[in-house]
Amino acid sequence: MTPRFAPLRSIAALACIAALGACSGGSADNREAAGDSATAAISPPPAEAPQGAPPPGTGSEAPVAGQLTDPNIAAVASASNQDEIRSSRLALEKGENGQVKQFAQRMVADHSRMEQEMRTLLQSKGITPQDNPQSTQMTQASQSALQALQGLNGRQFDSAYVAHQVRAHQATLQALETMLIPNARDPQMKAMLEAARPAVAQHLADAQKLEGSIR
Repeated sequence: MTPRFAPLRSIAALACIAALGACSGGSADNREAAGDSATAAISPPPAEAPQGAPPPGTGSEAPVAGQLTDPNIAAVASASNQDEIRSSRLALEKGENGQVKQFAQRMVADHSRMEQEMRTLLQSKGITPQDNPQSTQMTQASQSALQALQGLNGRQFDSAYVAHQVRAHQATLQALETMLIPNARDPQMKAMLEAARPAVAQHLADAQKLEGSIR
């Protein structure tokens, strides 16, 4: 994902958060459980409107239950980028495998740039990120993931970090298709999300390849 923000990258690894608390043993079962947590962390509550949203039917832009507003989506994107930056910086410190560190460096560079470019877009559109159940849940899961990763070292850390990347990007693709793109109302934001999908898929493919090579 080397092209310069073809507006896709501000959400490129959305929901890259896995509750890795069960991963301290580094087993395949625990890594799978962490992946399930990543998927659950970005699943929208089944009939819950975003916090602070007006009730359905109060205007043409009023969301219905379970939908996200553009400010909600912006908050989710920012939570994702911050998680990706922090977890990958940790991988640069604690990782052992050279390929893992190279991947982590790319994540830090990509998502630091994404975050800044996303903020520029939001400012130009007058959109202020608004926390919501999804972004809050992502932030909490990210904190749990980072805490668990900090307790690992060497090969165990590498394995858990890469599993985190694989499962979270799988969940990200689902979120883009079922939650974020359908709910985006601003045309430029919607275009950004639609363009994000190939970038997320590439991150996922690279993480899966890396996971296979370090086993």
